[in-house]
Amino acid sequence: MTQHDWLADQFEPPGERHWVAFLVQRGGLHWSAAIQAPSDQLDVPHIMEVGGGDSGIAYVTWLANSDSRGYAPYMRTFSITRGWLSAPFQVSTQFGDPLVWPGDMTGLSTLGANQVSLSWGSAVDAKNKNSEICSATVSVQLR
Repeated sequence: MTQHDWLADQFEPPGERHWVAFLVQRGGLHWSAAIQAPSDQLDVPHIMEVGGGDSGIAYVTWLANSDSRGYAPYMRTFSITRGWLSAPFQVSTQFGDPLVWPGDMTGLSTLGANQVSLSWGSAVDAKNKNSEICSATVSVQLR
């Protein structure tokens, strides 16, 4: 079994796109070409996280305010041999206030085959203008 290292670029200058890459050993260590993760082309923050699954599989998540209702967590699954295994989907139906910064970090843990746990910060309570920690467990459907 080959172990792969994953890299996500979270904070880029305005106008650039967010990407993931993986490191493989083939007669030396080599990074893959950069692969755009969020499918939107909007110039908004995409706070990204990548977690390794089974061999060659990565779970890619991001928190973005690409929806006018506010910040929401999104996810998709990638294979180094087959490309994207799932379309991006919104993890939570709740939106965080776009006027309240959600924080700089998200969390991602692999629980088992095609199951992950995500955590993120967001101000989802309209009365409380403070960012709070939210979480969800996701069963990933692969195409």
